[in-house]
Amino acid sequence: MSEEFDIDVIKSMYEDKKMSWQEIAKFFGTYTNKVRRFGMKHGVQSRDTSTAQSLAIKQGKREHPTKGKKRSEAVKVKIGNKQVKNWENISDDERKRRSEISKKLWEEKTADEKTMMRENAVKGVLRASKDGSKIEKYLEEKLRADGYEIETHKEDLISAENVHIDIYIPNYAIAIEIDGPAHFLPIWGEEKLQKHIAKDQRKNAMILSYGFTIVRIKCITKTITITRMFNVYEQLKKILEDIINDLPNKRNKLYEIEAE
Repeated sequence: MSEEFDIDVIKSMYEDKKMSWQEIAKFFGTYTNKVRRFGMKHGVQSRDTSTAQSLAIKQGKREHPTKGKKRSEAVKVKIGNKQVKNWENISDDERKRRSEISKKLWEEKTADEKTMMRENAVKGVLRASKDGSKIEKYLEEKLRADGYEIETHKEDLISAENVHIDIYIPNYAIAIEIDGPAHFLPIWGEEKLQKHIAKDQRKNAMILSYGFTIVRIKCITKTITITRMFNVYEQLKKILEDIINDLPNKRNKLYEIEAE
């Protein structure tokens, strides 16, 4: 590619028209690396692999790599752990760069697209509150698969008291509570947060006073991945085994697990 080409044209094709380096190179009849180097030399920031792939899928140029495919839980956990490790190892500058790219992509969305995304988020929250959280469903399935007899959304644990338990293991009198971010972070404001904290403390005291054991799972993060759910269940299994193996000495106790 010669310097006679106008960088504004290249920039418009790459940034405004969302063409790939390969498409631009084909248009000018040159090599991909050549056109990429020319653009980057003149200040055009190349997209990372993830962003380029997402854009290609959105434009219909590439099929989604996992569409129609079902991965096993072991594979999902392996992929999740790899992604977590990769994220932890990137530099602060790279995190900042990716954050800026995400912000730019959001700003480029139309008002209708933003509205639709917000509406879908609200629907997701309402659906979760009605049908149970994603992690709650996951734990229910895992506990049953491991042979535990459980009751979900139990309302009559304590007679004459309005106490709701997310998951209850009657054979061992263990109450499992799954607490979302609103129990620890001022998502709906500081006043709501303090009410949540006070309510949880009263609930703990009441349940313990009646001789039950509590395991509280604190979902600090707003996003629960398959990897986080797997890790939470591994911790929960160890706690349950510990309680069951020494039941008389483990009653009336509060255990906490953090899903970070």
